[in-house]
Amino acid sequence: MPEPNNTLNHYKDDKVDWFFGHMDQVANAHIAGLLFGAGQQEQTSVETDGGNLINKTIAYHNAGGTALK
Repeated sequence: MPEPNNTLNHYKDDKVDWFFGHMDQVANAHIAGLLFGAGQQEQTSVETDGGNLINKTIAYHNAGGTALK
């Protein structure tokens, strides 16, 4: 899979990285689930993000997740 490089369907975005890096803050906000998806057809999707969302999800699961508050 190609890495995001700010071309059609491969735009760089920090939302996935930010949320997975701040799950304690997400839990403190009483959020029980996160949904990610392209808002427009030409935007980056799970199929075109170079495996970022899938890899972060697997790592998060393997680390045990974060307890809800």
